[in-house]
Amino acid sequence: MLFVFDTSLTDYLFQPVPPAVLAGLDALAAGFREGKHIIAGPLPTLNALLRIENIQPNTRAALKVVRDRFPQLMALPAQYGCYAMVLPHNSGGIRRTVLSGRQVIEVPISHFSDTSKIQKTVVLGENIKDADLAVLMAQFYRSQNRAFRSIPIRSESRGGGGRQSC
Repeated sequence: MLFVFDTSLTDYLFQPVPPAVLAGLDALAAGFREGKHIIAGPLPTLNALLRIENIQPNTRAALKVVRDRFPQLMALPAQYGCYAMVLPHNSGGIRRTVLSGRQVIEVPISHFSDTSKIQKTVVLGENIKDADLAVLMAQFYRSQNRAFRSIPIRSESRGGGGRQSC
């Protein structure tokens, strides 16, 4: 998934930065380092994030990579059919909107304070047929919803712990 930091984050960072925001930033940076997600943002926003004194060293390193790749990464929102805009606070929760003809999911940064929220989705089936059906349903859903066409679906069917598990 592509996450784009909103410019409004810079206004929010001059106060003492709340722990949930720091945790959200850490989790997004971890997802970027692990290759699960792409992060982008305007240069002033990235620089403001890098000026936060108490961010983790790994988070700072990931943000420096994002800043160094700024020209390439900021071109991505125009190429994605759907991306997430990371906002400073929860102004109505997670919302879907359209910006420049693209589906944008607005998400407060504190939403990511739970690291499970940046993980890939895993669907387990009772047996191989269930797993195949889940993949087929996901492909159909993606094909019918233009906003999700850029999201890859990867599947792996393998035997599990029980007689019918996979």
